[in-house]
Amino acid sequence: MSRWNAAFGTNRRLLDLRSRRLIGVNAQLFGSALESETIQEAWLHAALAGAADRQAALFFHKPLFVEHPDKAEVTTEGRARATFQT
Repeated sequence: MSRWNAAFGTNRRLLDLRSRRLIGVNAQLFGSALESETIQEAWLHAALAGAADRQAALFFHKPLFVEHPDKAEVTTEGRARATFQT
C-alpha cells in the first residue's frame, strides 16, 4: 500500500457526476485492523452522507498481483466485514 500511495496518492477516490456520486475504496483494508482501515471507514461514511440527493455507486479495488502475474503472492487475507449500514 505504501508503494501505491507514494506513486498515486491516497487509495480512495470520490467523483460527483451530475446526479451521481462515484466512490472508490481499497478493498484490502476491510477487516485489516490497520489504522488506514479506520481512516478509510470514516472517509466512506462522510462520502456517503455527503451524497445528499445523488445516487451513490461504490467501487472496490484489489490488485490481482503485487509485482508480476506469475508470482503467487497473496494480495489480501480475504477477510472482510461490513463497515456501514444502509
